[in-house]
Amino acid sequence: MNLAPKDFAEFAQAIQYSIATPGALCHEKLREKDPEFGYLAFKEAIRQEWQAAMKAAVAD
Repeated sequence: MNLAPKDFAEFAQAIQYSIATPGALCHEKLREKDPEFGYLAFKEAIRQEWQAAMKAAVAD
């Protein structure tokens, strides 16, 4: 998965904004989730995924 496709280079930043902004799609979907799942757990999982993707991109 390319998080910075040529036609939407700001894709990762858009997701981050959507998660952090009350009223935005991702933020509201996360609020609907079971509290056991938790926003912070999701945020950490996305952070780890992002770091792995960036390391892979640099390696290519």
